Amino acid sequence: MTKVAVFYVVGHLRVCGPNLQLLYLLSNLDLDNFKPVVFVTSNSRCAIIERKLQEMGVRIFFTNVSKLTSIFYCALSLRKIQRGFKKIVIHPYGLRSDMICFLSYSRPRLGSVRNNILFNYQQRLGFKFGWIITAVNLFLLRRTDVIVACGRSIKENLLTLGVEACYVRNAIDSRLYRELMCSNDFTDKAIKSRKKFLTVSSTIPGKNIEYLLRIFARSDCSERELNIIGPVEQRLVEEFRSFQTIKFLGHIEHPGDALLHADYFISASTHEGIPNAVLESLSMGTPVVLSDIPAHLEIISAAKEIVGLTFRNNSSELLDVLRQIEEMDYTLLCSNARKSVKKYFTASKMARSYEGLYFSMVNG
Repeated sequence: MTKVAVFYVVGHLRVCGPNLQLLYLLSNLDLDNFKPVVFVTSNSRCAIIERKLQEMGVRIFFTNVSKLTSIFYCALSLRKIQRGFKKIVIHPYGLRSDMICFLSYSRPRLGSVRNNILFNYQQRLGFKFGWIITAVNLFLLRRTDVIVACGRSIKENLLTLGVEACYVRNAIDSRLYRELMCSNDFTDKAIKSRKKFLTVSSTIPGKNIEYLLRIFARSDCSERELNIIGPVEQRLVEEFRSFQTIKFLGHIEHPGDALLHADYFISASTHEGIPNAVLESLSMGTPVVLSDIPAHLEIISAAKEIVGLTFRNNSSELLDVLRQIEEMDYTLLCSNARKSVKKYFTASKMARSYEGLYFSMVNG
């Protein structure tokens, strides 16, 4: 039987949410029926990601060109490489990869959406330019054979833009995450005298870090500690660096260690797809405190058992929610978190869903 070659077209091989999702998918893909190929539209790479792909037996093609010239060059290169395969499916990751695949006339093609594209682009690029880029994204999506929304709220949002999509929820491979992102393997959690909360910041707007800083800087929050991974605006660092209850960790090599050391993960995001950080926290047995945006509510609902609490964003309600979760059975919360990932957010289930789509695309 001829294997189906699946070309995953990515912009780089650095550590980021979409690339981790790709690793989780490939580590659970049925290699008896599929041959994964990763086509990287730049020469930007990370040794950890590249080594893991090689261990899986995945073929990797890099292009060594600038972003300005790469779109047309990569389209030609991708078209050329595909000639050596009988059955193919194209699965691009990101808008630039979508453009390259469209220009290469590669079919059948699967388009994936990982966030509320209009809201996301407008927050990053402004109202007008955000609309323009959204229109480009929708143009490309409508010319794919299958569209996948990586969360139920994303699927519903696409419907408001006139696009119908399949639904394959993001997932996690807990074993692989620990292998890549942890230096130690802690299994037990013990609450400290000062409760340690962890959040993740980003250069992308919407993480709502300032709101969390102002809550944790309050005098009635002195028995709690907020640890922030990732970049934070310099003005906020200057304003809050003197508070003993707030720690700016910046970039860390092993974020899984931070999740294991934390008592709770907290996110006040104003929008998300299906956030990796929340799934990673649950896989580490770390209960969560989340803003009540659709993506967070989807995770809390899918988990079935209580793994954390939600709060209304930008309100004083958060303090009451913090008190509530601290009064709950911590051992049970940690156990529920781990169990929910094993039951409802497994990468193997995600892989089976994509395999079904790949088969349907090549078999008509």
